[in-house]
This record gives sequence, structure tokens and C-alpha cells, in this order.
Amino acid sequence: KLAKGELVITSEIGPPKGTNIDTCLKEAEHIKDRVTAINVTDIQSAVMRFGSMATCHFLVDRGIEPVLQMVCRDRNRLALQSDLLSACRLARRDGEGALDVIQQALDIFPDDLYLRYRQGVAVATWLAADGEDGLTSAHATNLRKQAMVDLEQVLDGRSSRNGRSDKWRYLYPLRYLGLLHVQAGDHDAAEGRYDQALSLMPLYSHAWLGKADCAHARGEGRRAMGFYLRAVTTDDSNLSAWVRGCRLLDELGFVDNAKSWRGKAETLFPEYPGFRGEDRIEDLYPAEEPVLIHT
Repeated sequence: KLAKGELVITSEIGPPKGTNIDTCLKEAEHIKDRVTAINVTDIQSAVMRFGSMATCHFLVDRGIEPVLQMVCRDRNRLALQSDLLSACRLARRDGEGALDVIQQALDIFPDDLYLRYRQGVAVATWLAADGEDGLTSAHATNLRKQAMVDLEQVLDGRSSRNGRSDKWRYLYPLRYLGLLHVQAGDHDAAEGRYDQALSLMPLYSHAWLGKADCAHARGEGRRAMGFYLRAVTTDDSNLSAWVRGCRLLDELGFVDNAKSWRGKAETLFPEYPGFRGEDRIEDLYPAEEPVLIHT
């Protein structure tokens, strides 16, 4: 609405002094159809209260547009960075919203390489999850190019601090650069990135997953299956490798192997609905590695 110059009306709710937020959420439900968005105050009146970010998360789950308020009074720089990145993660279902949050953080800390890394990851995961839905081809291409620039900057600056101690500086950017190349249809360039990652860490499961996806895209089914097997062997918690490997076995007509593969996956991931009964396995974007906030 703001972009269209339309009138925007917001209201405000304050989280409670405790963990019972039922009343707060009922207030939001009562006014949601009368406003564009609901602002959630942050540690209102400098008194301990339920968090603004958590409250916003509950509002999103109810289909309500929140405005996350974040005060500097009670946070140092590290706490602000941490909370902004956490908000980005929670907004991941909204790719554009996640990028807006990261850009706001970059406006404050323009030289922060970790924020550059997160921006590149946000674009890669957004395009991987939703494709180019709602985007023009030119916009998606520009986003992809900027993400590649961000990730290359991280790689170029990886020796500036802590050497090779932080994987987000030297390893994970290669994975997401590979993914961006896959999205652009350049599987040779993508596999080159995954090979770079494997030269640094031969047991990096997501790099084997990436090589498998490249081989599969080229129609090299048996070669791809070998890479999926390497991915689950190096890390049996890589759900995406199990999902895609099981699907590929079905495609190749290896019924017994697919059944065995599915049985193992069901044991490891009993909560995943795609492995229950006759449900068709659906694609799933790989979960990110846990990454800490660094000083």
C-alpha cells in the first residue's frame, strides 16, 4: 500500500508482563480487519515484558501483518545484530520481507560480512523455495547477481579475521553460490563450486547433495544416485538427500532399493509426512547449517 501511495492505518498492542499472551492476541484478532498492520511495542515503559519478536511471530501465524518494534535502549550492537538476524530467519517464508530486514541491518552496519552472507543466503533460499513466482525475470536475475556479489565478497574477505575458523566465511558461501548457479541453469559452474567446497571439506554433505542435483539435472541418474548416497553417508540428518534420493530410485525403477531407502528415512524422520503411507515424497529445500552470531 505504501508503494502505491495508499493510506495505511496501523494500531498497536503491548505484550504482557508474563508468558500468557492470549489477551494480547485476542486484541489483535479484534482489530485486524480494521487496520493494515499492527505495531508490537518492545519492552514498553522499560519494564520486563514478553518479547516483541515472539509476539510478531504469533501474529504472522494468525495471518496478521505485524510491525516489529526494536528499541536500542536495552541492547548493544551485538544484541541488535542478533535480533535482526533472528527476525530475518523467522520471516524466511516472506523472502522480500527477510531481505528488507537484512537491508535495514546493512544500512546500520554496511561493512558487516556476516550480513552480506545472510543477504546472499536469503536470496538463494527464497528463489529455491518459490522459484520466480511474483517476480519478473529481470528482477530475479538482478537479485541472483547481487547475491553472488555478496557471497563473493564474503569469500574475498574470509582471511580478514579468524582465518578458516568460521565456516560461513569460507565454506557455506560456496554452497549457496552453487545453488544460485543451479537456479540460473549453469550446472557446470554450480558443480565447480561444490567441488571447491569438497576440496575444503570432503565430508560436506550439502556439497554432495548439490553435485547430485547437478547430475540429476543433466539426466545422469546413476551418477546422481551415487552422490545422494554420499550425502546421506556423510550426514544421515540431511533430509533433502533422503527425499531426492528416494524419488530418484523410483524414477530409475529400482523399486526394492527405493523401499529400503524409504524405510531407513522413515526411521530417521518419523515426523516427515512425505515418508508416511502412500504419500508422494515432495521436494524440500535443505535446512541450513546452524550458524552462530560472531563478534
